[in-house]
Amino acid sequence: MNQIRIQGVCTCVPQFSYEKDRRGRSVPTCRYILAVQRPKSSYSDYMYCVAFGERAMITFQRIKKGTTVFVQGHLHTEEGRDANNQKVYFVTVTVDYQQIIEKQEFNGLELCTGLPQFPVLKQEEKGGK
Repeated sequence: MNQIRIQGVCTCVPQFSYEKDRRGRSVPTCRYILAVQRPKSSYSDYMYCVAFGERAMITFQRIKKGTTVFVQGHLHTEEGRDANNQKVYFVTVTVDYQQIIEKQEFNGLELCTGLPQFPVLKQEEKGGK
């Protein structure tokens, strides 16, 4: 079973785009990063999240930097290129369900500025589920 449930703070402005799925259709896509605090620790893990279709449009409209979000989804490994054009693999959470918990600023949690820095995906790896 491939399921994950996380709650964290959106650390950046969600990045909206249209990406091609396996069949060549343009699909609304929204990517963002959640800072998820580790249990009994002051450290956080940063999880790449991606929503597709109508969920992507709602995400882009409602989730902002600093928003606390509960996400339920499944893990997916993607392949891309880093700044040195080296092949990299990274894990994303494909969002099946999400709920905004509250909007607030978090002291002590470093929020990034601008758009999230996602590795560049190969064209055939972009897209839907």
